[in-house]
Amino acid sequence: MTTDARPTAGSNQFEPDAETHSLATRLAYLPPEEAAAALEPEPDERAAGALTLVTPATAVEILWEMAPERRARLAAAAPGGR
Repeated sequence: MTTDARPTAGSNQFEPDAETHSLATRLAYLPPEEAAAALEPEPDERAAGALTLVTPATAVEILWEMAPERRARLAAAAPGGR
């Protein structure tokens, strides 16, 4: 069983795990600065996966609260180049 969100083998389909879904739900209800802080301890792959599950506007607001270096790492880790 995988503990992070990754595309499935042989597929471009992103299948987030339960932890990533839970994180995305939390992010959707937090102010952007708190959501960005909630992502700090998360691995890049999980944080990027969670951001793909919230609305694009919410993801952008959260990303703007982060340091440019973290934004770049999350962009690189985003599933399927999202």
